[in-house]
Amino acid sequence: MKTLGFRNPRYKRGPGGDLSSYYPGFTLSFTVNDQKDGGSYTVNNGVVWFGTSGTWTLNEGDTSNSVELENGLMIDVEITETELTLMFTSTSEGERSNGLGGVYTIKFSK
Repeated sequence: MKTLGFRNPRYKRGPGGDLSSYYPGFTLSFTVNDQKDGGSYTVNNGVVWFGTSGTWTLNEGDTSNSVELENGLMIDVEITETELTLMFTSTSEGERSNGLGGVYTIKFSK
């Protein structure tokens, strides 16, 4: 298995609104399984949509480079040599602890 680690997130909701200061120390690590079709992840100081750990799978037949977390959250992924970009839509509404609805983009650097 291979682990990919990214730090220094820039966290945004919608076209504006930098939320990075709300998640100090937020880190995300992915482990890829031997079949390279999924794996696990761990989160430090994360957000409600990820939890603290879980599994992920590639979306079969999907050419948009997206993964699905075990909780059903679909995440579009763009990865380069130095940056990981995650984009997802949350429909959560209500208490702040449940997260706010909207389109989120998280950019990590190595």
